[in-house]
Amino acid sequence: MAYFPGAATADGGVRACEGMRGRERGTRGVAAMALQGVCFSDTEEDRASGKRRSVFRDGFGAGVSGVLSGKRVIVVEDEGVTQMQLRRLLALAGLVVAGTAGSGPEGVDLALRERPDLVLMDIRMPGEYDGLEAARRILAEQSVCVVMLTAFSEEAYRERAKEIGASGYVLKPVSHMTLLPQLEEAYRLWTPQ
Repeated sequence: MAYFPGAATADGGVRACEGMRGRERGTRGVAAMALQGVCFSDTEEDRASGKRRSVFRDGFGAGVSGVLSGKRVIVVEDEGVTQMQLRRLLALAGLVVAGTAGSGPEGVDLALRERPDLVLMDIRMPGEYDGLEAARRILAEQSVCVVMLTAFSEEAYRERAKEIGASGYVLKPVSHMTLLPQLEEAYRLWTPQ
């Protein structure tokens, strides 16, 4: 496995990116980002052609099943790096990321404005109310598949998510191998009202 030193990260830092092979390795002007097993190549040639190439590891393919392909999703997550990772992961999987928000109230406004097929919602965020209350408010106004994304595995959170009508509950940290199958399952089980 080759390593590409000097890959840019979301916070402006530097991280090695595993999986870069062939012409990406050693190419001048490459900016790559490690993302849960995915490296993005952004060379001068890629920018000129308007394309961004990806190198996948761990069997992550070019997309997901037809269940999620082309679906519009919003991400409500207060951690900037996690938000960016989710955006890229979802886009690479074939979903259309309609927007992101960093708090419960912003998430409600975004969901009501964009009317997505899927809402990926963190539970604990700053602001007037948390992700569970935001999900409740969204579901009171529109029928949408809401999947809670959190680091908290306490049963009380799961029960509250179920009570308000969330379709799924995904524990962080996530990778493409854990997130995508759980999103597909939640979307399959979701029943539009």
